[in-house]
Amino acid sequence: INLVRRSNDGVFSETKVTEQRPIIGVAANVHNNKIETLQYFVDDNAKHSKKRYTPKLLKKRFGNPYNNGEKLNFVCPNNSAIYKVDSLSDSKGIVGLKFHCQDVDTGKDVLVQNAKNYKSYGYTFGKEPRENVKDYYYKSVQCEPFRVKEDKSSNEITQFYPTFISEVSGSDNGKIVKNLKFHKCSYYKK
Repeated sequence: INLVRRSNDGVFSETKVTEQRPIIGVAANVHNNKIETLQYFVDDNAKHSKKRYTPKLLKKRFGNPYNNGEKLNFVCPNNSAIYKVDSLSDSKGIVGLKFHCQDVDTGKDVLVQNAKNYKSYGYTFGKEPRENVKDYYYKSVQCEPFRVKEDKSSNEITQFYPTFISEVSGSDNGKIVKNLKFHKCSYYKK
């Protein structure tokens, strides 16, 4: 699990942050303590609506082409999108993923409803990813806020945009998801 974009000072230029559609949800199959399949949702509305999402599955599916095991999916609440992903893996593949949603306007974490109708900060597939879990590798990626300096002569940040994961890739062995990469962060222009 990797995020391919960073800046040392936390200020990003337009060329490093794109305006692609953010990932708003995930569909996954979990079987034998492995993430077997993974597919992402984006909003299919022509223009962002704070009141209603129209989730659309991206065509790329990672992992097993068949729907084995427990079938789970979630979509972030309206006016939020995925900005952070935690993972837990072993030498064979990914055993747990947790997706975090934040508000499009404020950048604050939002509660999501899990498969058992409980609300929490983040939706988990498989094992709960936590640091220092024996026999597993933990990784976390996150899109940092896009801060704009409108006056180049000043050091003052004048605009703040929460950013969201928007371009993904991964690898599998035809049976389970082995690796995920998150290439870009995007934002909703105000």
